[in-house]
Amino acid sequence: KKFPRVTLEIEGFVLQFCDPRNLAELKIYPGLDTLDLGYAPDVLDLYLRGQGTLSLVKRLDEISMSKVLVKSVLQDQKGFVSGIGNILACEILYEAGINPYKRMVDLGGKMGVLAEAIIKVVGVAWESKSNAWHRVFRVSVCGECNSCVQRVVLSGSQGTYFCPRCQND
Repeated sequence: KKFPRVTLEIEGFVLQFCDPRNLAELKIYPGLDTLDLGYAPDVLDLYLRGQGTLSLVKRLDEISMSKVLVKSVLQDQKGFVSGIGNILACEILYEAGINPYKRMVDLGGKMGVLAEAIIKVVGVAWESKSNAWHRVFRVSVCGECNSCVQRVVLSGSQGTYFCPRCQND
């Protein structure tokens, strides 16, 4: 509400672009086709269109020989898919039973399992619209095996939560 630079009223809704320091840039494009921000396809869009699993398996196969950690690939907004942050990445790895220390090259034939876990977790997150669905992120005890959930820092400062018993692959 402070420092409105542009105000649009569309079908009874008001959209304001506010920029207190006047540093931001607002661009108008003729259509979504011309909008290229350099990001990979959005994972929620793949889920909602029902195109997820096959598209993800193909993308995973393309990078299957990489020595990068699987979690890093999941969070690569430009190279893999956009929309997977730290929470989703932890939950996806848990759902797939993949240890967060695993590298892409060591996954072997688990690309389909990982792709299915991505779609399932994104779907659950989208449908629940709360954090009650978390099975491993910021949880102290695993609901499957009653083991202690561990928190480690793999890269940067984000914590990675995992169950060492359920995610032993």
